[in-house]
Amino acid sequence: MDHIEAANWTRHFDTILWQVTSIFAAAIGALIAYSYSNFDVAISLAGLFFTILPVYFGASFRELRKRVSPKLDPDLRKALKEGRQLYQWQVFVSIFIIFECLWGGLLVKNMATCLLKSLVIGIVISVILLTLWLSSVGKNTVHEDKNA
Repeated sequence: MDHIEAANWTRHFDTILWQVTSIFAAAIGALIAYSYSNFDVAISLAGLFFTILPVYFGASFRELRKRVSPKLDPDLRKALKEGRQLYQWQVFVSIFIIFECLWGGLLVKNMATCLLKSLVIGIVISVILLTLWLSSVGKNTVHEDKNA
């Protein structure tokens, strides 16, 4: 694989990442808005778990991009890595954690008993922890080896 082909693959992975996550974010936002006026436990639980998927896909695309990165032109790779001060990954993950908290709040608000509310809180915490774990996998895939 030459430098140009590597750059094309990297661009492809970034484009797919933003397209997939934008579609997911719009769908999740619309589903949350719908669920606030038409609450249904099954839709809300599905929405909560559906919200994990964009972070999974994001981590997966970042892993693929990491595999292609060593094939990039060394000057381009250096320009993309050095001097960065703003990072998108934490913001990206935070958006979906906010969605998960909204789902959790909606579920807790509409649950009748304390036991069900406790169960929902446990599920929401589990989903958030899974999301944080996925985000750490995605974050670790972009750090380059010192020897590369």
